Amino acid sequence: MKRVSITVIFFSILFSPVLAQQDTTQLDTKHSPTQIKALFQSAARTRNHWRLGAAFFARAQYAESVHQDYQSAILDYTKSAKIFLSLRDSLSYYTIITRLSGVYIVAEPSLIDQSRKELSRAILYFRRHNHLKRLGYALINLGSAYQKQHRWKEAYPDYQEAARIGAKIRDNYMGAITDHFFGNYYEVHHQYNKAIQYLQKSYAWGRENNIGWLQARNLLYIGTNFYALRKYSQADHYLQSALNVIIHKHPVLELKKETLVMLAKNCRAARQYQQASLYASQALVASDSLAASEKARDLRLFQRNLELEQRKYELSKVE
Repeated sequence: MKRVSITVIFFSILFSPVLAQQDTTQLDTKHSPTQIKALFQSAARTRNHWRLGAAFFARAQYAESVHQDYQSAILDYTKSAKIFLSLRDSLSYYTIITRLSGVYIVAEPSLIDQSRKELSRAILYFRRHNHLKRLGYALINLGSAYQKQHRWKEAYPDYQEAARIGAKIRDNYMGAITDHFFGNYYEVHHQYNKAIQYLQKSYAWGRENNIGWLQARNLLYIGTNFYALRKYSQADHYLQSALNVIIHKHPVLELKKETLVMLAKNCRAARQYQQASLYASQALVASDSLAASEKARDLRLFQRNLELEQRKYELSKVE
């Protein structure tokens, strides 16, 4: 992937006056491809640079959230940020930087440290101007940056503050995201029952509002926690449900592979070796599709160990 540095477009805007700022709530609206095309046409017709920035943002958001096309999202977020920077529209600029940093955290791990610096500037701006909603989501992204590096203690306060903001402004989506994090946090700290409580709460809201990624990831991690508790039947139920959501609502190949691997491990632990082998084979196909040779080697080793374990188990029953 071609890397686009956000420091290239960052100047000393922090204390600049805000000029040409329009209704930034437009940036909170998700657009269809038809609406995005209309935004570009309107910007060209009226020669309105702010609308052009909003159009690039809408197209980036669509590429990121619908297609997981992070390269295209990075390029369009960057174009949008440059436009708002030239207009000296600080609020719109930092809104874009928050989203752009979030994509870097997912798609460009080598740029996480840089993303944290940009997010810290955005958080400072949002805090000074009391933009609570944008502050909350910027804090979530900052926490995600720490989480990606397994720096859980540093991530926790950011998510905790975001959870308080979500409750204050009654942003339930923000609350569901922070609940998801707390579930991950308690899983890492081996408090599996507590993790399940947070994940189930986040999942319930995601299901009620038909948010595919929240449903899929929460179901997967609920299953993972039941697996850690050696409750294999319950783990299987949630992992199967996660796979169903991924196939029909959130078709992300990496997540599908992760779920299939967990299903294979769970069946292995329950001594359901044939089913475990089937899931491992499906995970290997997904891994090969991802061109993840190292992960594919790990899965092949898992399959070989599974076959040996199955033979030993069958021999023990004969004896």
